Formats: sequence, C-alpha cells, structure tokens
Amino acid sequence: MDDLAKERLGCIDPAVLADLLRLTSEQRRHMVQQLTQKPQVLRSDGTVPVEVAMKAAQEAKDIAPEL
Repeated sequence: MDDLAKERLGCIDPAVLADLLRLTSEQRRHMVQQLTQKPQVLRSDGTVPVEVAMKAAQEAKDIAPEL
C-alpha cells in the first residue's frame, strides 16, 4: 500500500474504541497486546487504522469474553 492510500485510511485512538465497545480491562489488555505486536500500524499520534483496531478488539472479545 502506498503512502497516499495509508493516509486515506480512517484512524482511531485504541482507547476511544475500547470505550465505545465497552471493553473490560482484560479485553483492553488483550487488544493493546495485539496492537503492540504490529508496531508498523501504530501512527506517530497514537492512532491505528480503524480496520486493524476493530479486528484487535474483536479478537480480544473472543479471547476474554465478558463474565
């Protein structure tokens, strides 16, 4: 993907997404763990592409379902 295409991707702060999805603290930890394993997706302002963040949040929900 070229730089221009990357710039057009919508980005979100992972903490904001976690709040919107009402993730538990355990789910948030899993999501952050997954995102830090892919440092190339982290932008300098702390945001990540929405698609990447949503996938990480869904995987975190699957790993640590709410009680």
